[in-house]
Amino acid sequence: MSAVKKLAVVVAALAVMAMALCACGGGGGSAKGANCEVTSAKYVDSIQVDSISYSWEDGDILELVFDVTANGNFDLSGVEGENDRAKIYKVVADSCTLTNGGEEVSAAYGYWPKEATGNTAKDMTLFYVVPKGTDLSALTFTLDGKALGDDSYKFTYTPSK
Repeated sequence: MSAVKKLAVVVAALAVMAMALCACGGGGGSAKGANCEVTSAKYVDSIQVDSISYSWEDGDILELVFDVTANGNFDLSGVEGENDRAKIYKVVADSCTLTNGGEEVSAAYGYWPKEATGNTAKDMTLFYVVPKGTDLSALTFTLDGKALGDDSYKFTYTPSK
């Protein structure tokens, strides 16, 4: 085989490998399977809802911003909402809990994900009101992977200062 033909075979093989990596999520693509990543956890002074600002005198407001990836597409069948972002928010928010020293804290409010596709939601925000002065390390955020299509996945996160 001539050098030119060998080079052509090598180039063709590399092209096939590159296409295979792109198709299966390798080389910087999205991870397969359920995943959650908290991108921000901090106390804020208020929650903005439309043009109204809400705050609590006797509580601190924890703002949790996170991204999720489902194992396959989100199951939105039977979920009510005006669009897919609203439905994805409902499915994911219903699977989230925050505990303060073992006691569950109800979510006060949340924002739909800024971006959402069939299997990802980015910059979803939940707000929780906890007793004033609560140390972040006393809080534990948990997401049940069932909402992401993986019953065996459980995401747990404890904010730090």
